[in-house]
Amino acid sequence: MAATEEPKYDVILRQDAFELRRYAPTIVAEVGCPVLRPAPHVGRVFPGQLPGGRTASILHVGPYEALEGTYGALQAWLDEVGATAAGPMWEVYWSDPGAEPDPAGWRTELLVPLG
Repeated sequence: MAATEEPKYDVILRQDAFELRRYAPTIVAEVGCPVLRPAPHVGRVFPGQLPGGRTASILHVGPYEALEGTYGALQAWLDEVGATAAGPMWEVYWSDPGAEPDPAGWRTELLVPLG
């Protein structure tokens, strides 16, 4: 697929300016946000919790397309210090692309739980 070509998708729900899409092939992803109290399981939405304990993190500044290099730097550091991941990595998006349209200033924190 060309870089400018949008992947195929089905529109699941359309309301005002919001559109929920299902892309093919189906991708299973976990998305989270902080809440004040435990959230209930509703339909296909399940409550979750990040693991406690030590983590290693690195701050990526720039466009999302360049995240691969920052993931590589984090993995190289883990290898250098002999640390191992105790689970999957996750990302925290500290910038709002709607409020900060220049990708050069976007900040994304990459975290990995340590074993």
